[in-house]
Amino acid sequence: MRSRAKQIAEGEWAAKAVKDSIDAAMAATVAAISAATAASVSAGSS
Repeated sequence: MRSRAKQIAEGEWAAKAVKDSIDAAMAATVAAISAATAASVSAGSS
């Protein structure tokens, strides 16, 4: 029982780490797209 509880706890920790990594990658992608769009709009309006 304890062994299984420990495995579940470790699995949840790993899942959270993966989710946090994906969230960070998504945020970086959104920031990059926003910056590229802003640069494109500014270059097109001059």
